[in-house]
Amino acid sequence: LELYRHTFLSLAGHRGRWKTGHHPYQVITARVHPGESNASWVMKGTLEFLVSSDPVVRLLRENFIFKIIPMLNPDGVING
Repeated sequence: LELYRHTFLSLAGHRGRWKTGHHPYQVITARVHPGESNASWVMKGTLEFLVSSDPVVRLLRENFIFKIIPMLNPDGVING
């Protein structure tokens, strides 16, 4: 039995600082099924956008907390 650690990212920010408080969560997941290899590329682009300095994403980060699981089913992806 092999165990794989799940990566769970949480992104939220306000003027360069991590914020606390009551903001709605946006949960983003990918790679639920082994055959969804294109979802890895979509997640890569999504993560690059969410950590960028784009004015649109700054507004999103100020108003939402993003909970991101890039690979929801690593055992299924690895074992096919």
